Amino acid sequence: MFCPGLKEFLPQDEGGIGRDAGVFDPVKTVMRFGANHNDIFPISGDLIRWPLGLPSRQAPVVTI
Repeated sequence: MFCPGLKEFLPQDEGGIGRDAGVFDPVKTVMRFGANHNDIFPISGDLIRWPLGLPSRQAPVVTI
């Protein structure tokens, strides 16, 4: 797997909603993002949070 653990960190498509986050071109080693900014911005934030070890937006919030 290219990025172990990342799939669980990103939001899952539910109810037939498909997010066009884009595709990775392994030949050119370039990520080509989709056109819908409402899908891309939160996922881009998730991609930054993941390697920094910050909590996932998908994780339940624990309040004390």
